[in-house]
Amino acid sequence: MESKICLQNDLDVVKQWSKENNMILNEEKFELMCHCAKSNKNESASLFNELPFNDESVTYAATNDMILYPKTSVRDLGVLVDPQLSWESHVSKITIQARQMSSWILNVFKTRAKEPMILLFNSLVRSRCEYCCELWDRNNVKTISAIEQIQRRFTSKIEGAGNLNYWERLKLLNISSLQRRREKQRIIHVWKIKNEVVRNDVGLTFEVNPRTSKSRAVIKPMPKTIRGKLLSIYEESFSIRSAKLWNRVPSNIRDEHNLNTFKFKLAKWLFSFPDEPPVHGYHPTKNSITDHWTANDRFV
Repeated sequence: MESKICLQNDLDVVKQWSKENNMILNEEKFELMCHCAKSNKNESASLFNELPFNDESVTYAATNDMILYPKTSVRDLGVLVDPQLSWESHVSKITIQARQMSSWILNVFKTRAKEPMILLFNSLVRSRCEYCCELWDRNNVKTISAIEQIQRRFTSKIEGAGNLNYWERLKLLNISSLQRRREKQRIIHVWKIKNEVVRNDVGLTFEVNPRTSKSRAVIKPMPKTIRGKLLSIYEESFSIRSAKLWNRVPSNIRDEHNLNTFKFKLAKWLFSFPDEPPVHGYHPTKNSITDHWTANDRFV
């Protein structure tokens, strides 16, 4: 409970500061989220137990004695965060919004020609599915299939593509799956971190192989005793999964210093891979760049 007292003291300092500076805080926007371990029988749970916000019964007093109770989800800059860091609530939200926008486009616009349909989808639908995807993207079939279904349904309405399956439509329309695009966004963000275009908030580090003089992202190890949910969170985190994706990119592309040239070379390299994302009704596939890398020696 010592950590709880410290956090409450921090809140009290903020309240005092606002009072001294004649600033009114919007208490209704104060939110509390508790990240809790469901079991205390292993080391994974003990890591959560050390956090000051691990107890669902913990409350904090805000201004005017307003009590903050734990919430099941919190919206931060348009992204819904849940206590288990599963991002299921956020994925559910964006898929609903994307389906609604897709239906609106199909109802308002009569044309089904390729160019205007793809332009409308990219501008009004795909952008909703990719906002801040570097944070919430997960490499599991449930998430991939739910989001991919948006593009699958929309492309089936394009002239000349309706009689093809989804994988064939991607080739005909010369577009990437949404899964492939999210992995591309991760790789581009790593490039920006490495070249100091954006801040390195996730603590990514890079090392140079003295023998080959090639730079690679460092994948930080996690204790072997960690299992279950925490291991999944670790594997899916940006600093781990994005580092693995980055290390799959050929060194001649990784070492490119111009962003536009890097994007061009990266896109060309990514199109050399089969793009068959897992979708409902199709036989299961592993479509991640990391899976293609290990399955095909020519990319080593």
